[in-house]
Amino acid sequence: MVELWDVLDENGNMTGRVHERGKPMKRGEYHLVVHVWVMNSKNEFLISKRTPNKNPFPNMWECTGGSAVAGDDSMVTAIKEVNEELGVVLKPKNGQRLKRYVENFENGSGHFVDVWIFRQEVDLSEISFQPDETCDAMLADKAKIEDMIDAGIFLGRDIFFELDELFYFCDKPFWEIGYHDKTASTFSKGPTSDTADFHENLKPCSKILDVGCGEGRNSIFLAEQGHIVEGFDLSEAGIEKARSIAMGKGLEIGFFVCDLGDFAFGKEYDAILSHGVLHLPEKAVRDKFISEAQANTKSGGYNIIGVFTNRLPATPDNAPFTKSLFDVGELPAKYEGWKIISHDESTLRDSHPGGVSHEHAYERIIAQKI
Repeated sequence: MVELWDVLDENGNMTGRVHERGKPMKRGEYHLVVHVWVMNSKNEFLISKRTPNKNPFPNMWECTGGSAVAGDDSMVTAIKEVNEELGVVLKPKNGQRLKRYVENFENGSGHFVDVWIFRQEVDLSEISFQPDETCDAMLADKAKIEDMIDAGIFLGRDIFFELDELFYFCDKPFWEIGYHDKTASTFSKGPTSDTADFHENLKPCSKILDVGCGEGRNSIFLAEQGHIVEGFDLSEAGIEKARSIAMGKGLEIGFFVCDLGDFAFGKEYDAILSHGVLHLPEKAVRDKFISEAQANTKSGGYNIIGVFTNRLPATPDNAPFTKSLFDVGELPAKYEGWKIISHDESTLRDSHPGGVSHEHAYERIIAQKI
């Protein structure tokens, strides 16, 4: 049966033409290839062995990969390849595209390679091999794969150009990939909805602390309104990106790298913000921080807080980094004695660069110290 590929141009755009696999591509023609790295909660990768009669590279170990057939996008191709070669059914919500790079051939054609990470548990006893493609499978961590590369039994960096980035990002939260991508907005452009709706209630030139500011979506918005803003985050890449964005807008914002548990208040603020962060550390750490944030909020000032609750479990890629989902109602209860300006408890769906989609249960409050 003839296999057809969609022909892409040099920028990765669809041309509307198709190409028959096995025939040489013309200069300026490209097609799409995927490399799929499936990783479990122990940071072990699902790898497979090529059959002895599969050329090139017989008997070599690798991750799953292949070419996209006409009509299939990158995500569909990734899921299809792993299912066909190993019988594993991947869930789209568990996948994230790490990067795309291009390989150019001597005749002026080439292919785009999309590198995917799927964070999902795999039962080796349920693996089924595709004849003439795969003959064995195992779970291996970074060190094991490096040893296999050194031993000459795993395809190396001349095939998998992404290995160094993969091994750097694989045990880090998904947002680190977005923070390193200067062209993408990791969460969404602009401030969170509660900050955008409420900011006019802040007095002019308010002193504001943005806790877990990431790439600065709220900090930058509030600085644009004329407020004096400081923001910190554990992510060095996030802070670097936030500084770069602020500099491009001509804004002076006090961004710095700090762990939530290590932060020490040295002054009071008119408003303290935290979105999507306080459920990440251990409960004792976040409860202590909330107490200290309240003590260092000026009289009449505000805390604008958004957290995830346990009405839904943490998503697979968030779970290793989420230590203390809030109980529903726990957040507003911590602000007894404050004036609750607004309170919202619901679920949300969001999407991030790399094809990441999530559903979270959240609770948000805006509380005023009286």
